[in-house]
Amino acid sequence: MKRMKGSKKRRLKTWLWSAFLLLGLLPSCYEPESGCLDNEALNYSLDADRSCSDCCEYPSLRLDVQHRFTRDSLVQGILPSNTVHIDDFDQAFRFKSIRFFLNKLHLLDASGNPLMVEEELPLVVIEGSRIRLDTVEDNFALVDVSNLSDYTIGTIRGGGQFNGLSFDLGLTDPASKADIDEVPVDHPLDAPELYLSDEEGYVFFKMELYRDTTQATLDSVSVQIDRTTSLPDFNFPIDFFLNPGFNSEVVLRINYADLLAGVNVRTDSAEEMYQKIVNNLTNSFLVIDVTADN
Repeated sequence: MKRMKGSKKRRLKTWLWSAFLLLGLLPSCYEPESGCLDNEALNYSLDADRSCSDCCEYPSLRLDVQHRFTRDSLVQGILPSNTVHIDDFDQAFRFKSIRFFLNKLHLLDASGNPLMVEEELPLVVIEGSRIRLDTVEDNFALVDVSNLSDYTIGTIRGGGQFNGLSFDLGLTDPASKADIDEVPVDHPLDAPELYLSDEEGYVFFKMELYRDTTQATLDSVSVQIDRTTSLPDFNFPIDFFLNPGFNSEVVLRINYADLLAGVNVRTDSAEEMYQKIVNNLTNSFLVIDVTADN
């Protein structure tokens, strides 16, 4: 067996040491990447090696409300104090304002279980002479016909197949009895113009309209629905699959021609309008679409 010459030995040793040194340096050059490792988050990262601290951003449930006046194939938008509409008795009128609360907007699975929002709202509840503390799901929208923006209801986590959608018009207990002075500023419940008193609570729905379109004889009437009214349940069948980590948006359309069916804006009293509107509520709301995006 031939002996390896010294120069070759030295070259081989140098190469081996260089290789070992290079291998030893490789791990020190790699820096682990931190990111969101929750697959229910909007910013879920497949490339992250370790979880970040409070960096996950979760999807939201949003509401898009379409205000329409559709009668005899004529579709009109609702522009308060501007657009002229015609009632069932061929009387011209205009809306002055429309505001109402929506509460507990939920996607429902096949068993009827709701996908609830993550946020909770502490309330000071007034019940006669008694005051107590309570906490509810912070799932509210104050819908205003003058607002052209979507409403963000809250944060949602999870997904799957949903077969129904439900919401309440107005406010359910205990929110209907909340002390408005203890409600956070800019929250939907922070609506003094819809708050009657500590004893009576909130107005759930308020519509004001001008009985005539002639400026010289402008006469308005107001219709209010409060917690003394028995309101219908709003449940709609849907076929919607939501992947975890995606925002969802409900598109809800209200047809005010259906809401005012049988109303004579010129001659009906506020009480007569109120009774007819309450009877028409169920047929006036329609879920147009439920969409998802990230």
